[in-house]
Amino acid sequence: MGNINFMVQIFTLQKTTIMTPPLVSVIIPNYNHAPYLDERIRSIVKQSFQDFEIILLDDCSTDQSISILNKWAKHPKISHFIVNKQNSGSTFLQWEKGFSLAKGKYIWIAESDDVAHPDFLNITVNYLNQFPDASLCFTGSFLIDASGNIDSRNWDRWTKSEATKNFSYIENKHFITHQLLWFNAIYNASAVLFRRSALSEIDNTYKQLHYCGDWYFWSELIRKGHVIIVYNKLNYFRQHNIKVSPKAEANGLQFKEGFIVIEHISKSFHLSAFIQNAAKGALYRKIKKYNKFSTPDIKNKLLEEFNQRYKTRPIFLRICYRIQKLISKHK
Repeated sequence: MGNINFMVQIFTLQKTTIMTPPLVSVIIPNYNHAPYLDERIRSIVKQSFQDFEIILLDDCSTDQSISILNKWAKHPKISHFIVNKQNSGSTFLQWEKGFSLAKGKYIWIAESDDVAHPDFLNITVNYLNQFPDASLCFTGSFLIDASGNIDSRNWDRWTKSEATKNFSYIENKHFITHQLLWFNAIYNASAVLFRRSALSEIDNTYKQLHYCGDWYFWSELIRKGHVIIVYNKLNYFRQHNIKVSPKAEANGLQFKEGFIVIEHISKSFHLSAFIQNAAKGALYRKIKKYNKFSTPDIKNKLLEEFNQRYKTRPIFLRICYRIQKLISKHK
């Protein structure tokens, strides 16, 4: 991975007592999540699978995060503890730093405000061991609020038949054309375990994005291997008022960057013109229906940008999308 020259570290702890590489490297990238850190780290160190290291990264937090992380710094599972002197402005740059330090065969980006089921690693490691040509494995998630209460919303789009299975092994292009092209099906990094080897020679454009960087990143990993979905909610994805997503969504960033991701996926996987047009039609439909913009001008600008990018009548693109939906429904 590339160097992050502008990040000056004011504190670095690296232990040298680990003689053999762990099977899993757990990266915890934190920024101002002090209220959740203890619970988050505790849910990792108490995993039923124990062959892992933890890499603690703090992006110049302004709350009580550092004092909390200091309490964990000497835990035997902590291999690195790094605090940035300046905020990087991007969680994806923190991911990159963690990748450069990771020694494990597998990597888990454990976001600092989430919580894990005790068997998360045991189950996901087992599946990646079973299927060496899969690049990643992800589970379902419960949504929880700031206090840890489970939200009634369900973001896992499992069919009734899928929900009765333990897992699915899905060929990468099939997963792309049926799921990832249309929406970010892997909506929370904390639910994913992936192979470190899949990071080689990936397109690092994801680091330049602020909202859809993870969507772009997953598409790159999936170019390197197939996908395992575990039909069990082993992750707790926290929703709270200090998340940056709502503000980004109010500015339409998911669409501005969505253009980039959809075009990249289409090119990387050599998708047919029809599938590409259907994906554009789906995106146009979402822009037209979206009602959370701070001003109507944002929506109008997005529609204008859409028309300038694609030079194709939206009605044609939406027809392609409807046809594709019918085809998928009857498969």
